[in-house]
Amino acid sequence: MAHSSHGLKFFFFVNILTCFAQPRQNDPCLWYNNLSDPLRSTIHQPKQLDTLLCDRYLLPGWYRFVDGLMPTSCVEQFRCGTQAPIWMNGTIPSPQDGIVARMACVNARNAFMFVGTCCSIQIPIEVRNCGEFVIYNLRNTPGCPMAYCVEAPPILKATPKLIGPEIVGSQFRFACHVTLPEENDNIGYDIAWSFDNQPLEGFLPQPMTGTVHVSYLDEIYWKGNIGKTLRCHVRTYYLSVPNVKSHFYESNGYWGGISVSPGYVAVSERGDEQQLNITCTLPIICLNTSNCAIHLTVDVHGEAWDDIATATDCRLQLKALNWNPTEKYVITTTSIMATNDFIDDGDQKVSVNFHPDFSFAPEIWQGYSFQGAEVVTLDGETTRCYAFSDPHIRGLQREGVYHLYEEGDFVLVKNTRRPFEIHVRSWACVGRGCICAVAIRNGNDVISVDICQNTGTLPAVVKVLSGTTISTGTTIHKSRDGQTFMISFESGNWVRVKDFRSYLNVEVQATSKDYGYLEGICGTFDNNQANAFVSPNGQLYPDSDHPVEFMRSWRIASEESLFTGKFNRVSTSVSLLPIISPVQCFCKPSHGITQCGTTQIVQDPNRLTIKNYVDITVKIVGKIQSHDEPTSPDRQIVIPEFKRPTKTIVNESDARQLCSQSIVNISLGIECSTAVSLHISGFMSSCVQDTLLAGNDYFVHGMVAAFEANCQEAVMKNVTNYKQGDDGRRLPPPEVTTLMCPNQCSLRGRCGDGICRCNPGYTGIDCSVRMNSPPQIIIMRGDGVCDPMVSSCEYPHLIVGNFIETPNLACQITIMKMVNGRPQPGISSQIEADYHSNREVMCIIPTNLLLQGQAITRYLLCVTIDGVRYSNKVMYTVYDSNCLQCRSCGNCSQRTETCLIGDKCWKTGDINPNNPSEHCNPLTNSLGWSSKVQTTIPVPQPPPQRIQQPGLDCKCAQKRLYERWDIWTSNRTGCPCDSSDALGQCACCEVGGCRCLQPNTQQCTQCGHESTDCSRRKVSPEFGIDAWTRKKTGCSCPFNPTDFDCACCQNKACHCGPSHKNQCAPCSYPELCGTKPDVFGAL
Repeated sequence: MAHSSHGLKFFFFVNILTCFAQPRQNDPCLWYNNLSDPLRSTIHQPKQLDTLLCDRYLLPGWYRFVDGLMPTSCVEQFRCGTQAPIWMNGTIPSPQDGIVARMACVNARNAFMFVGTCCSIQIPIEVRNCGEFVIYNLRNTPGCPMAYCVEAPPILKATPKLIGPEIVGSQFRFACHVTLPEENDNIGYDIAWSFDNQPLEGFLPQPMTGTVHVSYLDEIYWKGNIGKTLRCHVRTYYLSVPNVKSHFYESNGYWGGISVSPGYVAVSERGDEQQLNITCTLPIICLNTSNCAIHLTVDVHGEAWDDIATATDCRLQLKALNWNPTEKYVITTTSIMATNDFIDDGDQKVSVNFHPDFSFAPEIWQGYSFQGAEVVTLDGETTRCYAFSDPHIRGLQREGVYHLYEEGDFVLVKNTRRPFEIHVRSWACVGRGCICAVAIRNGNDVISVDICQNTGTLPAVVKVLSGTTISTGTTIHKSRDGQTFMISFESGNWVRVKDFRSYLNVEVQATSKDYGYLEGICGTFDNNQANAFVSPNGQLYPDSDHPVEFMRSWRIASEESLFTGKFNRVSTSVSLLPIISPVQCFCKPSHGITQCGTTQIVQDPNRLTIKNYVDITVKIVGKIQSHDEPTSPDRQIVIPEFKRPTKTIVNESDARQLCSQSIVNISLGIECSTAVSLHISGFMSSCVQDTLLAGNDYFVHGMVAAFEANCQEAVMKNVTNYKQGDDGRRLPPPEVTTLMCPNQCSLRGRCGDGICRCNPGYTGIDCSVRMNSPPQIIIMRGDGVCDPMVSSCEYPHLIVGNFIETPNLACQITIMKMVNGRPQPGISSQIEADYHSNREVMCIIPTNLLLQGQAITRYLLCVTIDGVRYSNKVMYTVYDSNCLQCRSCGNCSQRTETCLIGDKCWKTGDINPNNPSEHCNPLTNSLGWSSKVQTTIPVPQPPPQRIQQPGLDCKCAQKRLYERWDIWTSNRTGCPCDSSDALGQCACCEVGGCRCLQPNTQQCTQCGHESTDCSRRKVSPEFGIDAWTRKKTGCSCPFNPTDFDCACCQNKACHCGPSHKNQCAPCSYPELCGTKPDVFGAL
C-alpha cells in the first residue's frame, strides 16, 4: 500500500539517530544499496500480460530490501512479480553474528522435474544483520524470469483513525484506532504521535500486540503544542521477524487551538456587519466548571486610524459549559462594521486581534496566542443639503445654489428605501418664501422645529409630533444661546436647524447608506449630475438655478404633511432597515479604552461641534413635566410677515461689499479659501440678491451660517486635515470644532482662536449684547398667569433679549401689596435665575415668597446680567382658579359661585370657621360672609367686578394699557379656533376682545357684545391688513432690527416707517400710513 510523504519523513526522523550512531568503518552496514520495489512482495501475483521481473542483470553487491526481508520459507511460483521466486534458506542472523553465508533457493520446479522441492537452483549469498535492518550480498540470477523476493510486514486494511477529543473525568484524551489485516497472534505494531509531523518530544513509539487495537494520548501532551495538528502513526511487523517493519501509516489529523474565521473580510460603510467566528477545538476543563473559560480582549487596530471599524464587544468568552461534544468545538462570535466617518479617507486596512487571558483555563493553554483577522473597510460617500435664508438650496450633489421661491409645504429629503423624510414649510417673506418650520421623520418618530407661530418674538418650538416617546439613540440638542437645534439619529443622519427669528436654516446630513436612495428638493444622491432634479413620479427636469416646476412637483398638501403628526406607521423591523444600529464597541485595550453603544458605529467628527450644546431630549419627550417646562399656553401672537423696510442698502455694490466682508470675517475664512469643492459664488450671489431685496443685512446672517457649515463640511471630509489622538481616533482640526466662534460673532466682531473680539458697544461670547443697554423681557410664558392647581408656579419662564449668561445673572422679585384697596409695589429682593439660553431664562421663586392660601398674588419680575442694570418689569399673577378666572396680563374676574373674603377663596355653602352661623352665599354677598338665617328677601348682587391689573401691562411696568381688539384677521394668519386647536383659521382677539362663533370666526368684538355685533360680517377697512399693533405685541423694526416695538404687518403689508412705527399699510397704498381707520382709534 502506498504511503504518504509525511510518513516517510516521520520514518526518517525516528531512524536517523540509529543510522548516525554506528561507528564509521569498513562495514557493509554503512555501504549498501537500497532495493525498493513493491512488485517483489511475496503477496504480489503478476497478471497474464504483466512483464515479469528478472535479476539476471542485477549488479552483485550488498543490498537492503527497503520493503522488508527475504522470505525464509518456500515461495510458490508466480509470486514476487516473477515466475521463479527466490527465497533464503536459513534464518536471519543476530547482529552479533556478523556476516553469515546463506543459500538462496530458486523455486523453478514444474510437473516434470524436482518434484517435492522448492530449491531447484541454489545461489550462494551473504547476510548481515545491521540491527535496525538487514542487508544481503546478492549475485545475479542464472536465468530469467527469476527474481529475489521480499517478505513485507503486515499491511493495514485502513489507515489509523484518530478519534477525539473525548472527555474523561477532568481531562480530555485522543484515541488512535488501528485496524489489523487479520486476527494473527504473530502481528505487532508500533504507535507514535506527532504534532505538525514532528515526533512528540519524549514519546517513543509504543509497541502493541494482542487484541488491543487502540492507544490514547492524554491532555497533558498538548502543552506547548496547542495550535498544531495532531496525528498518530502506526507501523506493523511480524513478531517472528520484529526487525522487519512497515513504513509508518499516518492517521487523519486534528487541529487543536483557537481560530478566527474568516481570516479576511471586507466591510463597507454602506454595507452591513460581517461576523467573525472565534472557535476553540479543544475542551476547556477545570475543576470549577462554572467559571472555567478563556477570556478574550478584542483589539481593533488600523494602519492609519483605529476608529474606522468597530466590534460587537470588546470582551468575549470561550466558556467550558458551551462545549459541543458533537461538533467538537466551543465558539463565540463578534461582528465587525465599518464606521460611518464622513471622511474621504479611501479604503483602509484593519487588524482585529484577540488577546487571550488563561487565568480561568487549564495550564496547557498558558503562553498560547493565535492569529486574528484582517479587515478592509471600503469607503462610502457622504454629503449634506443646505436650505438657507429665503430659502436657497445647496443640494446633495448639484454644484452651485438654486432657489425655492414658493410657499407651502415641501419634501426636502426622502429616502425611498426606509422611512426617513424631512418636510419644510415655506411662508411668504419679501415676496418669496422663508422656511418657518421643519418636520423630520425617522422610523416612527416625527420631530418638528417651528417658528411659524412665533416669528420675531418667541424662540423656536421643538415638539415630538408622533407621540410621547422616541427611539433609543435619537437625541435633540440645543446650543447654549438657544439659536441652534441638532436632531441626531443612530443611523448617522442629523438635521441642524438655526433660528434667525423670522426664518430657519436647515442642514441635513446624508450617510453613505443613503447613497442611491434620496430624492426631494435637495435632489438625488448617486453621483449623477444629470439627474439632480427628479419629480416624485420620476420626471426629469432640466438643470436650472430657478427650477420652479421641479420645486412645485415636491409641494404637498398641508393635511398630508408631517406637520399634522399623522403618517403610516411601520413595524420596528421595517423602520430600522436597512439602517442597522446594533451595539458596537471601540476597542483599544492598549489604552484601556472600551466604549460601547449604538452610536459607536457613527464616528462623525461634526458631533464634536455640539460639545457645548445642551441635551434636551428628555425634556422634549418626557411625560413628566419638569419645573422648567411651561405648562400654560403662551399668549396668542399675531404672526408677523416680513415687511419691506426703508432701504439702507440700495445698490449692488453695497450689497456685495457687505456679503463679502461678512464671509471674510467668519472663523473659517482661511480654511474655506483652500477647501476643495467649495463653491462660494452661489452663496455670494444669493446673499447679494437677498440683501438688495430686503434692503438690509436681515438674510446675511443666514447666508454666512450656511457658508460656514458648508466650509466646515469640506474641511472635515479632507483626511489630510486630521491628526491622530492618543487613543487612536482621528482628531479634526480645531479650527472647525473647538475654535469656531459662535454665530459668526453675530457679524458684530471678528473671530480669533475661537473667541469673538467684539466691535465697540457690543459684548458677549457672540457679540450679541449691547453693552449700554439692559436686558429686555419680551414676553412671559403662560401669559403671565399661573394656577397652582394646574402647574407649579415657582418657576416663571421669561423670553428675553439683549441677554447672555454671566456669573451675576439674577432675577428681582417684588410682591405687590394692597394699600387702600389698590395694589402697590412692596419690598424687592434678589432671587436665583436659571439660564436656558440667550433668549430664555427662568426665575426661581423661593417657597417663603409664595403666599399660600391667597386667592390672588401679584409679583413684579425683572432680570439683570450684571447686578446693576435691570430689565423692564413684568407682572406675574398667581391665582386660585376655584375662585377666579384670569386671562392674559393678570386681568381676573371672580367666579359667580364663589366668595372672595379676606384674600381667600370660598365656595358656595362654605362655613365661616370663626362663626358657624355664617356661610358663603354669593347671591347675597360675594365679598363677605352671609348669615344662614334670612330675615328679608335677598337682593341679587351685581356680577363681581373685574379685578384689574394695577397699571401694568403684560410685558412692561408703568405703561398704560390700551384696550383694543382686532375686528378681522385673515385665514392664513389666524389663531387656533375654539372648536379645534388644529385649525388656525380664526381671529386673534386681544385684550377685551372675544372671538365670534360661526360663521364669522374671522372677527372679534368687545366681550359681552357678541350677540349684537357678531351677527354680521365686518370688512377690514385696510383690505385685510391689521393696521394697528400695540407695543407689547410688536415686532422687529425694519429700520432698527434690534428694537421690537414696531407693528407686525400681515398679508404682504409694508411697514409705515419710523414716523408711524405702530402702523402698517398695503404696499400699494402707502398713503394710508398715518390715517388710522376709525375702528382702531388713535394710539
